[in-house]
Amino acid sequence: MNMRSRVSNNTRIYKNIAFVVFIMLFLSHYTFGQLSSISLNGDYSISGSKRLAVTKADAVGGTLKIDYKLLDNLSVSLIGGYQLFSVQQDSGLIQWKWDFWDNRYRGNVNADLTDTTLRATIQSIQKMDVIPLIITLNGDFTFAEKFFVQPSIGGGIIFYSRRMFLEEEWSKKYEQIGYVFQYKFRNFAPSKNGNPLVVYGGINLGYLLNDAFRIDASLNYTHILKTEGKLGYDNYIFNNYISTKLGITFQY
Repeated sequence: MNMRSRVSNNTRIYKNIAFVVFIMLFLSHYTFGQLSSISLNGDYSISGSKRLAVTKADAVGGTLKIDYKLLDNLSVSLIGGYQLFSVQQDSGLIQWKWDFWDNRYRGNVNADLTDTTLRATIQSIQKMDVIPLIITLNGDFTFAEKFFVQPSIGGGIIFYSRRMFLEEEWSKKYEQIGYVFQYKFRNFAPSKNGNPLVVYGGINLGYLLNDAFRIDASLNYTHILKTEGKLGYDNYIFNNYISTKLGITFQY
């Protein structure tokens, strides 16, 4: 059961990435502007207003951004990427509402631990995979010849998959021979998934190295739109997050 749940979650992530890549390629083909740059960025994100008793959520990841020039100081961007959030949540195992654990496995663990030769440490660990697909409208400005400023506003959709597993460490003591047998494994819960809508804004600062390359740093804000009962919003763990990005841009 655990392996099947894990494989299913990985398959879903790969499908979402493939879908975002396809949509970016499709939109790129039908964009009326002229390709002006492609940016590759690493990013760090931290959640703002949190939900569902989450106490901390931060992420590392990366983005691909494609800019198309519409006018001299106006462009449109397609942004895709991947972010891996580490999540801390009060009473996370209870709040997950994992039927297998609640109705069967918890009882088995409690029964096993009536054996005084057995010991167990069980820790819940949560991660969340986020794959954004964003479209923005940008203002493009250069000053002092080498510096570039690009304020942006837009929106889109994010595909997420929350996953939790129990890291279990067990030991059994054989007093007759003075030996302790130890083993550990991961017990994966069914994932929680969705694709809520977001609004997005930020500012990008760049330094022109030459006609072909630019170093960029940006600060972005993403707000998740409230859609209770739809698009997986009810299981999404925060209302907004801030991302800082650093990368390189190839200019055309």
